[in-house]
Amino acid sequence: MSTMLFHFLRMKRNGSSDRFSPFHNWGIFLILVRTDDSCFFEQSSVHKPYYATIYHAFSWTNHAFYSNLSMSLYPILNLTQFDKQLEETEFYANTFSDHLERFHTAITIPHKHDFYLVVYFTKGRGKHEVDFREYSIEPGALFCMQPGQTHHWEFTESPEGYIFFHSAEFYQMYHPIQQLGEYPMFFSVQKPALIPIKPGLEYPEYYMQNIFREYKENHPYRRQKVAGLIDLLYLELGREILGSINITELSVSKMPATYRKLETLIDLHYITIKKASEYASMLAVSTKHLNKIVMATIGRTTTDLIHDRILLEAKRILVRQEKTVKEVAELLGYDDPAYFTRLFSKKCGVAPGKFAEKYLL
Repeated sequence: MSTMLFHFLRMKRNGSSDRFSPFHNWGIFLILVRTDDSCFFEQSSVHKPYYATIYHAFSWTNHAFYSNLSMSLYPILNLTQFDKQLEETEFYANTFSDHLERFHTAITIPHKHDFYLVVYFTKGRGKHEVDFREYSIEPGALFCMQPGQTHHWEFTESPEGYIFFHSAEFYQMYHPIQQLGEYPMFFSVQKPALIPIKPGLEYPEYYMQNIFREYKENHPYRRQKVAGLIDLLYLELGREILGSINITELSVSKMPATYRKLETLIDLHYITIKKASEYASMLAVSTKHLNKIVMATIGRTTTDLIHDRILLEAKRILVRQEKTVKEVAELLGYDDPAYFTRLFSKKCGVAPGKFAEKYLL
């Protein structure tokens, strides 16, 4: 795996550069790049000829800088780091046992991906933690994840099953009309990563097994068939999810676009804007209507969604063991640390300090 480098650049508002150190009233950029990639600045934007993960501090303070820095402290894996023999840069498939044997060090510590991931277990037990939410691994468990989510595995029994990754570009190349975000498992990162599948159904293993087999063979139209099998699996999983929560076709076609815009806005402004009404104004809808959309998409309120994003960032900072609870509260825009502690304890079921202790090395 390529070496990762952190680059800190401090830039004045007029564009002139200075020493590599973040201070108030300076524009701050943090770029995480592989050593075989290159990046350069042009005014306030970053161009990336190949692949780089960029965290831009949206305000001119250390407050925003640290918040974005906390997000970069997990390794980000990409498709080129896996099966180099087939020279496939947009798709990867394997049996889970072989995948675990080959990449054990990288995937059993908390990390992120820049691709979509689906894994199906036929054997084994353990736990799968996704964005600090813990799920049980057992035979028949199927997980779907989106780019940017943090996760890791821990096993108590040797696992077997199938796993595949693909880029958004790979899917859209063969399915230009269907959008991945229209499938219920990809509506939102707030959706549970564990897909509710009825016991005894055979299609998950059938599709996962055939995707793996097709990937390993060099038949004509190989990529087209893999893309077709993936879409058929997604259709089946989408039906399974919608059947369990009874969402209408109207919701499926119209809800995700507004919801995704809301998630994007919250991701940009959660430190400074914490009221549902203000996000509703940005989206030109009423607070009541926005709540209906969020409730239909993830079964929760807009305020819940805002709190979830704040608390996810709080957890990311806390597990680094570098900031006090008071400092974390201030970084996330709370003047009253006691209120932040009450909110964290109520929503997470444990006080911030106790939560951090669970991740002591």
